[in-house]
Amino acid sequence: MSSTAAIDFDTIEAQVRADAERKVTVLREIVDTHTELTREREELLSADADRVRRLTALLAEASAAGFDRKTLAPFHAEPLGAKRPATRKRTAAPRARTTPAPADDTDSSAGTTPTTSTAADAAPVGG
Repeated sequence: MSSTAAIDFDTIEAQVRADAERKVTVLREIVDTHTELTREREELLSADADRVRRLTALLAEASAAGFDRKTLAPFHAEPLGAKRPATRKRTAAPRARTTPAPADDTDSSAGTTPTTSTAADAAPVGG
Protein backbone atom coordinates (compact mmCIF):
# COMPACT_ATOMS: atom_id res chain seq x y z
CA MET A 1 0.00 0.00 0.00
CA SER A 2 1.12 3.53 -0.64
CA SER A 3 1.37 5.99 2.13
CA THR A 4 -0.31 9.31 1.46
CA ALA A 5 0.02 12.40 3.56
CA ALA A 6 -3.16 13.36 5.28
CA ILE A 7 -4.71 16.46 3.78
CA ASP A 8 -5.15 19.14 6.39
CA PHE A 9 -8.38 20.70 5.16
CA ASP A 10 -8.54 23.25 7.96
CA THR A 11 -5.12 24.69 7.06
CA ILE A 12 -5.98 24.92 3.35
CA GLU A 13 -9.34 26.52 4.15
CA ALA A 14 -7.68 29.09 6.44
CA GLN A 15 -5.15 29.97 3.72
CA VAL A 16 -7.86 30.35 1.05
CA ARG A 17 -9.97 32.51 3.35
CA ALA A 18 -6.96 34.72 4.20
CA ASP A 19 -6.19 35.18 0.48
CA ALA A 20 -9.83 36.00 -0.25
CA GLU A 21 -9.95 38.48 2.64
CA ARG A 22 -6.87 40.30 1.27
CA LYS A 23 -8.50 40.51 -2.15
CA VAL A 24 -11.73 41.86 -0.70
CA THR A 25 -9.83 44.43 1.38
CA VAL A 26 -7.90 45.68 -1.65
CA LEU A 27 -11.05 45.75 -3.76
CA ARG A 28 -12.84 47.83 -1.10
CA GLU A 29 -9.94 50.30 -1.10
CA ILE A 30 -10.03 50.51 -4.90
CA VAL A 31 -13.79 51.20 -4.95
CA ASP A 32 -13.56 53.78 -2.13
CA THR A 33 -10.62 55.58 -3.76
CA HIS A 34 -12.30 55.62 -7.18
CA THR A 35 -15.55 56.94 -5.69
CA GLU A 36 -13.70 59.72 -3.85
CA LEU A 37 -11.66 60.62 -6.94
CA THR A 38 -14.75 60.78 -9.14
CA ARG A 39 -16.65 62.93 -6.62
CA GLU A 40 -13.73 65.36 -6.21
CA ARG A 41 -13.26 65.64 -9.97
CA GLU A 42 -16.94 66.41 -10.46
CA GLU A 43 -16.74 69.09 -7.75
CA LEU A 44 -13.63 70.57 -9.37
CA LEU A 45 -15.22 70.61 -12.83
CA SER A 46 -18.36 72.22 -11.46
CA ALA A 47 -16.41 74.93 -9.60
CA ASP A 48 -14.22 75.48 -12.67
CA ALA A 49 -17.26 75.89 -14.93
CA ASP A 50 -18.69 78.46 -12.50
CA ARG A 51 -15.42 80.44 -12.51
CA VAL A 52 -15.19 80.31 -16.31
CA ARG A 53 -18.77 81.63 -16.62
CA ARG A 54 -17.91 84.46 -14.22
CA LEU A 55 -14.71 85.26 -16.13
CA THR A 56 -16.57 85.22 -19.44
CA ALA A 57 -19.14 87.66 -18.09
CA LEU A 58 -16.37 89.94 -16.79
CA LEU A 59 -14.59 89.82 -20.15
CA ALA A 60 -17.84 90.76 -21.90
CA GLU A 61 -18.24 93.64 -19.48
CA ALA A 62 -14.65 94.78 -20.13
CA SER A 63 -15.22 94.55 -23.87
CA ALA A 64 -18.36 96.68 -23.53
CA ALA A 65 -16.32 99.17 -21.51
CA GLY A 66 -13.97 99.65 -24.45
CA PHE A 67 -11.12 97.15 -24.08
CA ASP A 68 -10.08 95.61 -27.37
CA ARG A 69 -9.97 91.85 -28.00
CA LYS A 70 -6.19 91.80 -28.23
CA THR A 71 -5.90 93.16 -24.71
CA LEU A 72 -8.46 90.71 -23.30
CA ALA A 73 -7.36 87.62 -25.26
CA PRO A 74 -4.80 86.38 -22.70
CA PHE A 75 -7.54 86.21 -20.07
CA HIS A 76 -9.88 83.96 -22.07
CA ALA A 77 -10.18 80.42 -20.63
CA GLU A 78 -12.07 77.29 -21.58
CA PRO A 79 -13.64 75.08 -18.89
CA LEU A 80 -11.59 72.06 -17.88
CA GLY A 81 -12.51 69.01 -19.88
CA ALA A 82 -14.05 71.11 -22.66
CA LYS A 83 -11.31 70.50 -25.18
CA ARG A 84 -11.41 67.40 -27.25
CA PRO A 85 -8.39 65.17 -27.07
CA ALA A 86 -5.90 65.78 -29.82
CA THR A 87 -6.85 63.80 -32.89
CA ARG A 88 -4.28 61.69 -34.54
CA LYS A 89 -3.42 62.91 -37.98
CA ARG A 90 -3.88 60.17 -40.48
CA THR A 91 -1.31 59.85 -43.16
CA ALA A 92 -2.21 58.36 -46.46
CA ALA A 93 -1.08 54.81 -46.91
CA PRO A 94 1.76 54.56 -49.40
CA ARG A 95 0.43 53.72 -52.81
CA ALA A 96 1.61 50.55 -54.42
CA ARG A 97 3.39 51.32 -57.66
CA THR A 98 1.67 49.51 -60.44
CA THR A 99 3.44 49.08 -63.72
CA PRO A 100 1.97 47.15 -66.60
CA ALA A 101 3.57 43.79 -67.22
CA PRO A 102 5.60 43.61 -70.45
CA ALA A 103 3.64 42.05 -73.31
CA ASP A 104 6.64 40.34 -74.88
CA ASP A 105 10.35 39.80 -74.29
CA THR A 106 11.39 43.43 -74.58
CA ASP A 107 13.93 45.21 -72.40
CA SER A 108 12.06 45.17 -69.08
CA SER A 109 14.54 47.49 -67.35
CA ALA A 110 13.49 50.41 -69.55
CA GLY A 111 9.82 49.46 -69.51
CA THR A 112 9.44 50.39 -73.22
CA THR A 113 10.53 48.99 -76.51
CA PRO A 114 13.63 50.57 -78.03
CA THR A 115 12.99 53.13 -80.80
CA THR A 116 15.18 54.35 -83.60
CA SER A 117 16.07 57.96 -83.87
CA THR A 118 15.20 59.96 -86.97
CA ALA A 119 16.65 63.09 -88.49
CA ALA A 120 13.73 65.10 -87.13
CA ASP A 121 14.75 64.11 -83.60
CA ALA A 122 18.26 65.45 -84.16
CA ALA A 123 17.25 68.75 -85.79
CA PRO A 124 17.79 71.81 -83.62
CA VAL A 125 14.68 73.59 -82.45
CA GLY A 126 14.08 77.12 -83.73
CA GLY A 127 16.40 77.13 -86.59
